[in-house]
Amino acid sequence: MDAYQAIIARIETLARARGLSFDPVYFRMTDSDELAEVASMGLPNRFIHWYWGGAYKELVTQQGKEVFSILELVLNTRPGYAFLRQSNTYLQNVLVIAHVFGHLDFFKNNHWYRKSNKNMLNEAELHARLIRRCAERYGRERVEGLLDALLAVATTVNAFERNPEARRRRLIYYLEERAPLEEWERHLLQSVREEAEYFDLIQRTHIINEGWATFVEA
Repeated sequence: MDAYQAIIARIETLARARGLSFDPVYFRMTDSDELAEVASMGLPNRFIHWYWGGAYKELVTQQGKEVFSILELVLNTRPGYAFLRQSNTYLQNVLVIAHVFGHLDFFKNNHWYRKSNKNMLNEAELHARLIRRCAERYGRERVEGLLDALLAVATTVNAFERNPEARRRRLIYYLEERAPLEEWERHLLQSVREEAEYFDLIQRTHIINEGWATFVEA
């Protein structure tokens, strides 16, 4: 990253001079495979599950067929973390760096992100440790089976839902409140639900987020 430190500082100065505001960010250079791995999991230290492996394989296949290409990845955390692809040209990465600052400004200032969990990187690590301990104590197959079920209903979260009654009608919240689960099972459900809400917000604002980052880059 040494070759980019000066241009990162220059772009950051220009961005702030034009009214953008954002949290500190750490840039990291990575290869295409590692970038696809982080993209498939969403966070680099998330719990291990076969679903991420399937998503990773699909990303690598699509990139190999040039269906699309991941040029960068930015985490909505405080501080932020941005991954640049080694195979990009210097000019591409300069544009990507400007693009990253657009994402960071969006993460900090968009109304919906005010309630986003900026500490999810650390919490995902705690969730992963909890899942490993449960697998050791209650058996890997039992824990993996529960995770399969939880991930299947995780898509029913809605990070934007304000109505408590409407929220309770969503399956994952209903199960969290009323399902006859053991304490450790409920803890795993809560962990999966928290991560699902974190990513739900990102997915729902994806297009406007990319649009803003592209505008800033230009």
